[in-house]
Amino acid sequence: MADRAGSFGGIFDKQALATVTEQWRRDPLILLDALLDEADDVTRRRCLAAWSALDRRPPLTQIG
Repeated sequence: MADRAGSFGGIFDKQALATVTEQWRRDPLILLDALLDEADDVTRRRCLAAWSALDRRPPLTQIG
């Protein structure tokens, strides 16, 4: 991914993209925090609530 992203010629070199990619893979919440950096409080709370819902286990279904 870093090599492909680096080919678009941005402000980051390949090493910086590789570092960020590895950080996001270890802790995806870093990306969400970066995206919400300048978001208003309501948007931030909605997104964090949706994120935490993704982390919850699905309810057990009733058997039988």
